[in-house]
Amino acid sequence: MSERRDVQALLREGVSEARLGNRDSARALLEKVVALDPQNEKGWLWLASVSESEQEQRTYLQRVLALNPGNDSAQRALAKIQAREKEFEHTDEVMPGVSRKQFRTILLVAGGVLLLIVAIILISTLTNNRTAAPNIPETELANLVATSTAAENARLASAATATEAALALPTATETATVLARTAVPTWTPTVTSTPFGGGVALLPTPSGLQGIIAGWSGRDIQNVDYLPVGAYNLANGAFMPAGTNIGRDVRLHTGGQRIVYTRYDQVMFGSLLEAVNLNGSQAESISARWESFGGVLDAQMPDFSPDGSRVAFIAIDQDSQATQLFMVNLADVPPDVNPLRRLTNDGATYSFPAISPDGNRIAVVKNDENGPTPGADIVIVDIQTLTQTALTTDLGTFVETSPRWSPDGQQIVYSAAAANDPNNNDIALRASAGYGLPTLPVRDPANDIYPVFSPDGRMIAFSSNRGGQYDIFIFDFGAQTLSQLTNTADEDYPGGWWQPGT
Repeated sequence: MSERRDVQALLREGVSEARLGNRDSARALLEKVVALDPQNEKGWLWLASVSESEQEQRTYLQRVLALNPGNDSAQRALAKIQAREKEFEHTDEVMPGVSRKQFRTILLVAGGVLLLIVAIILISTLTNNRTAAPNIPETELANLVATSTAAENARLASAATATEAALALPTATETATVLARTAVPTWTPTVTSTPFGGGVALLPTPSGLQGIIAGWSGRDIQNVDYLPVGAYNLANGAFMPAGTNIGRDVRLHTGGQRIVYTRYDQVMFGSLLEAVNLNGSQAESISARWESFGGVLDAQMPDFSPDGSRVAFIAIDQDSQATQLFMVNLADVPPDVNPLRRLTNDGATYSFPAISPDGNRIAVVKNDENGPTPGADIVIVDIQTLTQTALTTDLGTFVETSPRWSPDGQQIVYSAAAANDPNNNDIALRASAGYGLPTLPVRDPANDIYPVFSPDGRMIAFSSNRGGQYDIFIFDFGAQTLSQLTNTADEDYPGGWWQPGT
């Protein structure tokens, strides 16, 4: 019993050190845990998170899965390692099944053997000649061998480089073809924006706007689909990071000074929710509020309630493994009370929740993948009764994402793409009551995503790759004009809009 207590104490201390970023001390503590208790699944998993190499991670994660084949965190982490290795092997091959390093080794070995054969033949020939002509000095013979060997060595090196380069070249050059987009039935576009293409001239920058657009921006250096979070200055488009963490799905508190977002959890190879002030202060792990109660994994896509007292989000239910809709209470509650409330309980997959301005409803994308009529549609969930009302009903014809409410709650803007053209989203708008057909205020052969209303409802910001990378554009409903806020090599995505006086 004493040894078990020691193991649990070491585990708690090791986990604490890992969360603080003290990898060396965490690793030392966790190595003691698994030495004392080789069956400690959690110890092996946390040890993998602080290991020094991917090979160690692989070994430890495989140990976790040997103890529990259903461990979701270990499965996802191992899948990421295998995906990276597969990508590296693919890009590093100079011919099928042969890596660049292996190819160079083969060439060097073959070259060395060939040089040895040449040297033997040369020496033998010179020796015979020397017997026939004994007046050739010994030093001249050595110089002749050295000169011939150096020349052959240079020739082989040049041939190896040329061969390697030839094998690295593609066998054919493909010409990209841009397909014309088929018109969407029943949807009437109101504006046609600048044509798609990498050489598109810049659109005008917005003028007279004050405030910020919260979002995420940068380059995916870690290849995890997370970027620095922060806010864009509407006066000049400059991005201001909030702290050093990377994330996505940024939402802005109505006060305009604090955000909540999906943060990449480097320790557990997943995601969690975090709130932080835009100046980087008072960071808080929202996921820690229900951590002791368990029940959910990979919390993401948070959204503040209008008064900032609650956050809606989606997460994987630990029991059913289905991605469901949840809400966490940010008010102070007794430590023995779970602040988490589950708002859906079915086999569907939910995504992109958005709380209405009155705080009573949530627009969310629902995909009943295992039902008789699968397909993504937007539904409105009543927070009190949990009843659902369909906003869109096209099922698998179109794929809807990222719904957001207008400030007065009368409209919902979202992205939609034909199921057979998933990378060509347009910005759609329709009444939140569900009547009438949607209109397309922004339609383009590019991919237009993440629409966000301005606080006065006169404009929307959205992200589009029409210039080659994702930049933020602003559409003015009244003037029927489109402007461009950002134009950098970074990827830019909007998540919330604040302006003084709102």
